[in-house]
Order: sequence, then C-alpha cells, then structure tokens
Amino acid sequence: MRKLWYVVIGLVILFLIVVFAVPAFVNVNKYHDKIQAELEQKLDRKVTLGNMSLRIIPLSVKVADATIGEDPNFHTDRPFATAQDLSVSVKFFPLLAGNIEVNSINLVNPKVELVRNPQGVWNFSTIGKAENAPAPTTTAQNTPKSKPTPANPPEQPSTNKNAGPAQSLSIAELKISNGQVAITDEQKHQSRAVYDNIDLDLSNFAPGQPFDLSLAAHLPGTGDQYVKFDGKAGPLNSQNSLNTPVDGRLTLNQVSLAGIQKFLNSPQLSQYQATATGEASVRNHEGTMSSTGNIDLTGVRVKGVDIGYPIKTDYDVSDDLNNDLIKIAKANINFGPTPISITGELNAHPTPAQLNVQVKASNASISELAKLAGAFGVAFNPGTQVAGTLNADIHAQGASSQPALNGTLKADNLVISGKDMPQSVKIPSIDLALTPDVVRSNNFTAQSGSTSLMANFAMSHYTTPNSAIDATIKTTGANIGELINIAKAYGVSAVEGMSGSGSLSLDARVQGPLKQPERMTYTGTGSIQNASLSTPNLTKPVLIHTANLKFAQNSAVLENLQASLGSTNATGTATVKNFSAPQIQFNVNADKLNIGELEQITSGKSATKTAANDHRFSLVPSAYAEGRSGDSGISHIAGTGALHVGSIIFDQLALSNFQSNLSFSGDPAGNLMRTLNGDIKFDTGNGKFQGVDLLHELASIAKFTQFGQSSQGFTNIIKLGGLINVKNGLASTNNLEAVIDGGTLGAQGTVDLVSEILNMHVNAVLGKALSDKVGGTGIGGFMQTALANKSGELVIPAIVTGTMNHPVFAPDVQKIAQMKLNGLLPTTGNPGQLVGGLLGGKTGGQTGAVGGILGALTGKKNQQQGAQQQQQQQQQNPVNQILGAFGKPKKK
Repeated sequence: MRKLWYVVIGLVILFLIVVFAVPAFVNVNKYHDKIQAELEQKLDRKVTLGNMSLRIIPLSVKVADATIGEDPNFHTDRPFATAQDLSVSVKFFPLLAGNIEVNSINLVNPKVELVRNPQGVWNFSTIGKAENAPAPTTTAQNTPKSKPTPANPPEQPSTNKNAGPAQSLSIAELKISNGQVAITDEQKHQSRAVYDNIDLDLSNFAPGQPFDLSLAAHLPGTGDQYVKFDGKAGPLNSQNSLNTPVDGRLTLNQVSLAGIQKFLNSPQLSQYQATATGEASVRNHEGTMSSTGNIDLTGVRVKGVDIGYPIKTDYDVSDDLNNDLIKIAKANINFGPTPISITGELNAHPTPAQLNVQVKASNASISELAKLAGAFGVAFNPGTQVAGTLNADIHAQGASSQPALNGTLKADNLVISGKDMPQSVKIPSIDLALTPDVVRSNNFTAQSGSTSLMANFAMSHYTTPNSAIDATIKTTGANIGELINIAKAYGVSAVEGMSGSGSLSLDARVQGPLKQPERMTYTGTGSIQNASLSTPNLTKPVLIHTANLKFAQNSAVLENLQASLGSTNATGTATVKNFSAPQIQFNVNADKLNIGELEQITSGKSATKTAANDHRFSLVPSAYAEGRSGDSGISHIAGTGALHVGSIIFDQLALSNFQSNLSFSGDPAGNLMRTLNGDIKFDTGNGKFQGVDLLHELASIAKFTQFGQSSQGFTNIIKLGGLINVKNGLASTNNLEAVIDGGTLGAQGTVDLVSEILNMHVNAVLGKALSDKVGGTGIGGFMQTALANKSGELVIPAIVTGTMNHPVFAPDVQKIAQMKLNGLLPTTGNPGQLVGGLLGGKTGGQTGAVGGILGALTGKKNQQQGAQQQQQQQQQNPVNQILGAFGKPKKK
C-alpha cells in the first residue's frame, strides 16, 4: 500500500514537472507558421497572427493582434475580423509530438464585419467552406500513366503537410467576448451600422451539422439590460444564409429603449422611452422566421408625454425573410385595460409597405387610446382627458401610409376635458362607416355648456392625392367661447390659446379638395353678435359688435361689419378667400387709427403649431404632441382694399381724412409695416407733426435763428397731398406736397416704415407775405443756403435724414447748385417742381431781412426795419453783417 502511495505521489510530481517545464522547453513561436497555416485552411481565409505564447492551464496558444481576412469576393477594404487577443486551445499530446490540433478559439474585444452582397450571400457563409468536389483521382484502369520526361518528372509524395485542398472547419467551441459587429446589407441598400457589447458562444460546430448557439448583447445604461438568444442553429446554408435553421429562445431583461437607441445608433428612437421585458420562442425553417411570446412595456413615454399605463403584447408572428412578408396570426395588445386585436399581413418588400390587416376592439375604454394618440400628435392634446367606449371592426388594405378601409368605428358617451377647456365637451355618439372610397359620419352633436353644434362629413378618395371633403355645420345662438372649446376637443390647432364670448349662428357647408384649400367652395349664412375674441397673436381682443356672414364659392363675406380693436372703431365689409392662407378684400371706414398702438396689439406671441401635418379637415386631425415655435398670426394673411380713416397717428405725425388703396401680405417676423404694399393717396388737412418745428429747422439751415429762440415743438399741417407707393414696407414718393404755417413744402424720397429711417429731399418755399416781411429777395441773394425766386419767395432746399422721431436737417448743396445753374426755382404754388426764375445778383436791395424773418417766425414785428436796411447798405460785406445780426449785441 505504501508503495502504491509512493507511485501516486511520483506521478503527480511528474505531471507538475511536465506542466511547468513544458513552457520553458517548448517555443510555441516555433509553430507560428504552422498554426497560422492550419487556421487558414480551416477558415479558408487569409490569417495573420502576431506574437504567440503558450499557456498550460488551460492548454492554449495566446496570440496578439490576430487578423482574419475577408473573402476576396467581398470588396469591403476591411478584414473580416480583428482581435487584440486570440486564444487558440490546442490538444496536449499532439503538441508534444510537434503537431497542432485546434480545439477552440476565443476572441477578446474583436471587431467583425458582416456583409451581404447584392445577391443575398453573407460573407460569413464562406468561412471554412470546403472544396466540396474532391480532387479527381486516376487509376490504372481508366487513365494511362504518362511517361516521365524531363519536363514532366514522375510525381513524388508531397512532403508539405500543409498542401492540399482546404479542410472543412470543425471546432469544439468559438467564443467572442465584448465584440463589435458591423453590418452592411448591399442587397437592401442599407449602409454600414455598428453594434457593440456582443458576446457569442458557439459550440460543436462541424460542416453539415447543427450547432449550439448563445448570443447576448449587453446594452448601455443602468441595471442588467441584455438581449439574449439561446438555442440551436445550422447546418449553415452557404447558398442562402436566411434559410439556415434556427430554434431557440429570446429573452429581454429590463431592456430600455434608450439602451436600444444607443446600441442601434437609431436617432428615431430618441423620442420614445420604455422598459421592455419578455420571452419569445424564435424558429427559422427554410427562410420563414416564426415567433410567439409576450412582451411587456413599462414606463412608456412618447415625445415627452408620460402614457401612465403598461402596454402588453401577446403575439404569434411569422416573417418570410426572403420576401419580407410578415404574417400576424395573433397580436393581442393591451393598452392598460384596453384590448385591441390585430391579425393579417404586412408586406415590407415594396415602398411603402403594403397592409392587409384586421383591427378589432369591443367596448374598449377610449381613455388610454386617446392619451396615446395625443402623445403621437393626432386627435387630442396630451393634456386632454377623454372618457367613453370604442367599438371597431376595420379591415385596412393597401399602402401603409394611406390604406383603404372597410368596416365601422363607433365611439359612445365621449366626454372630453382638460387643457384650456373651462367646460367639458360631450359627444353622445359618433359613427363612422368606412369604405375604400369614402369615410362617412353620422349626424352627430357636440355639446359644451349651452352650445350644441350639429355636424356631419364625408371624406372621399382619401387614399389618393385628390382626397375631398363634404361637411356641414349647424348651430344657432351658440356661445363663441363654448364653440372654441368644441374645436379644441376636436383637435383644431388654429384655436390653440384662443378664448371668446358672444353668440354665433351658422349654417354652412364646405366642399372641395383637402390639399387645395383655394379650390374649396362654401355655401350658407351666419351672424355674429357682441363677440369678443382673444388670441395669442393679439395683445387686445377683437370686438365684433355685429356682422352678417355669407358664404359663396371660395369665400366668406362679412357684411354690415361693426368692430373694434384697441381705440379704433371700424365699419364696412370684408371678403376672405382661401382660409389656409387667407386673402382679404376690404372696404373699411375707421374713426381713428394709431399705428403705434396697432403694432403693439399685433406683437402677441405666436400660436403653437404642431409638428404633424395640419389639415383643415381630416379623419384623425393633427393635435399638439410636439409643439414648435410657429409663425405669427399675420404671417400667412394678405389683403387689399380701401381704407378711410377720420384721423391717423403715425409716431409724431397726426393726419385727418386719410384715404388709401393699399395691400399687405404675410411677414414671418410679424411686422405689420413690412407687410404693406400698395398706393396711399393723401388728401388731408388739419394735421400736426408733433416734436418737430419745420420752420425752426429750416431757418436753422438758412442760419436765420442764431438768436437762440427755441422751437415751438410741433408743425401745423394745413394740407397734405400726394401719392405714396409702398413696397414691402418701404414708402417712396416724388410728389408729396404740404402746406404749413408760413410756406409750402415739396418732397421726394423714401421712408422705411419698419425702421422709420428717412431719406428725403425737401424744397421749402416761404410764402410771399413772410418773404416780404423779411426782405426775402435780399436775403436770398446773400445766403448760400437760401435763394429767392422771381415771385419774391425764399426757397430753402434741404435734405432730411435720421428717423421719424429724430429727423436731421441739412442744406441740399447739390440742389442749390442745380437751381443756380438752371436759373429755376419752385414756387409756393408748386413746391415740388422747378418752374420759377431765379433772382440774380447780390443787389443788397432789401436789407433788414434778418429782423423781418425773426419777427415773422416769432410773431413779432421789427419796428426798426428801415434803419437796419440803411445800415446794411453801408456795409461792404452784407453777408457777414447779416450773420452778425443773429448774435447778441456786445456790451459797451
């Protein structure tokens, strides 16, 4: 017994010596080329191995910087696989004999390229592909031996063990740890997509045999999130990999959509959040992938909206992978307590995909469906609560983007409340009959407070670009605020943020193509009484005291209109065409109009628009799931017509009896002035230009006011006339004339109504009476900034720049030179044209002009005019004397 124990101890010691001594005596790099060649034969790919080392437990060869080449038929410019570390497990006793037999391969942190060519062949399907046809053999019976010749020596047994046809790949185990897989599908024209954190364990792989497969993807994020498949696969179908048999189990463990989004690098999933858990069987038989299972989604958020209930799915689905045909044998989806069942087919091969499905719901609560629909941006606001029941039996067939429908949809006892709705909206019942050509509703009633709105509609050709609507709406004495509630409940985005009061009666019908609102036709009548309408676009409400509505063709006409906005009261008529981008024709009389006040009123915030398509009429209208900043309230409105205003105030300018024919168009920035286009005809009087004393400014140009007298701060406008052309807010004129105290003005140039920047050339002609009082012909001969015409009137050409609030006056030197050269000056009767003659020569005849002008401008008479004239004549330089007269007398 003791001897036997010694034997056991001796064998153990011998084994340990061998285990620890072999690495010291075996230089595995000696077998580098042999291992590399054997892998090339087994994989049928070019293999490059880096430095190699031997490990004893487990017995393996560790290789650094390993690369497996790509099939030459796949032109990717990338190797099939690379790995920083590759461990090749080898058999012990063949190694002692100098032979390398590979048992398993382990790739750590590898990168693998999977490519499907246009013919549907994957690059991995050719790995380890054997030369299926054996090499032809010859025998003495059927092939004569050739005689040896110098050129054809007798065949010798090959001494190269690596020579010969490629060997079929058989391997006990292949492991990939923390791999990165890139997939390129040239057949489906899908660009390269990269997937990280892949683990693969493939065992018992041999040609023509099934093998065990465990594939897991660990997703980024908190918790143990993973997708895992365990089962069997194979044998590999090298001709069509989609026909490779697969049978196993798929497990989802608390997988977040955010993790999937990062894993798949799919920006489309960033708007959705949920956690998925479930199990499903997966089986592929001859290219048909079938799956049955249960998937639960919790914590569902859609576009930032918390759904508030789980979504559970029990399904049985198959997919013909070769033809992209999905068959839904069963899909029972529970939205919270609300069940919906779906059966049918989806052909994903064409674009768009083709549907042939049946959707059913029986006495289902509509609350959960309405919340989900609102989150996706259809039918309801996210903040809207909807109660009621839904029954549906719908067959959908055709393009997934716009399928043809058959069946019925019925909602009963709807109660809609919530966001910006002071009162709930009730719809006792609404039925939709669906056919492939028409969706038709019953005569349904929507109620809010004391208001009832009766409506029905039919939508035809809804699967084509030529879809059309035929709808009627009736209500009598309805409260406008309650009507707005009903519109909000239905999902009409145009009323978002609106409120109102007053009454509306309406009996109208609209018909026409949905995508061409300008071709819509309207019929019917209505009336508005004592209405007040507040919108986000206006800082003050619009008051409509009374108006009659008449619909005809493609327009709505407001007659006997009496309305107010701010301090403006208006009457008249207006016609509105094309309600999607309104075109307005008007003939309005207003008592007064304050442009500054109007700009403040129209500077309200824009109404929130939806990111979804906003159709005026829709079976399922757009809602407000994804708000974005929209254009201003007047951004799509254009108009033309006549405007008559009793008095108008534009900054410092006050006018009366304002008449104009003008037009305006939408401006994305919401600036009212920028939208103006057209002609404005002035024929007004009794106005006032606040803040500017024109005579004082003109006298300053001519150096008449150096005595230091202050301005009176305004200019009386006795009469103002002419034509102004406005183009996109830039007003220009060449015949503007004004009569002011003491003279007339002729002007031409531009005024930017947006920035209020001036660029005007003005000819000021002082009246004959004023010129006579100041000895104008004399002063006109001496001054360099003032001339005198043959009528004895002083002419002062000026340039006006700056802004409406702060105009800057300067002498128009170029115009003065032009007048002197041509010998022509304007007159008080025609200040805008050069028609009169120029008085020439420095006669010095009418002296004392300074005192006369000062007296005329200040309302005082110069009692010493004669004496000053005599003194001025005695001066050799009368101009200097005139300028000196503006200064204060020197004290002696």
